[in-house]
Amino acid sequence: MDVLLFGDQTADQYPLLRKLTQRKDNAIVSTFLDRVSVALRDEARKLPRSRREVIPDFLNVSNLIEAYFEKGVKVPELESSLVTICQLAHYIGYVSFSTRPRFTRTRTRTRTRTRHPCRRVSSSHVGGTPLPFSVG
Repeated sequence: MDVLLFGDQTADQYPLLRKLTQRKDNAIVSTFLDRVSVALRDEARKLPRSRREVIPDFLNVSNLIEAYFEKGVKVPELESSLVTICQLAHYIGYVSFSTRPRFTRTRTRTRTRTRHPCRRVSSSHVGGTPLPFSVG
């Protein structure tokens, strides 16, 4: 079994997670958190009753975060999941923001060049360099 471990498991993730769930300006992160909520509920249902009882009831990640940190009981499986969710969501938010097209107004000057209808570029040489294929 492969295990991926993200970051410091001892750091307090509550402020970052709360901030993350309150942001509504990124549809990709919101979709990620919605899907994570469904996956966490499914996984919590599969746990043995003794482990399931320490995890608070929740509808979405925001509910889980509030209820979990309010309860104050540490559940290692949930701690690891929350750290991973937090870091992945922040990464998704960063990438989706940095790759978003930015519409800026720039002045471009286009220059059209008319070619003489009888003028043709040599198919075997352009600028003195032989081409491995024929042009035209």
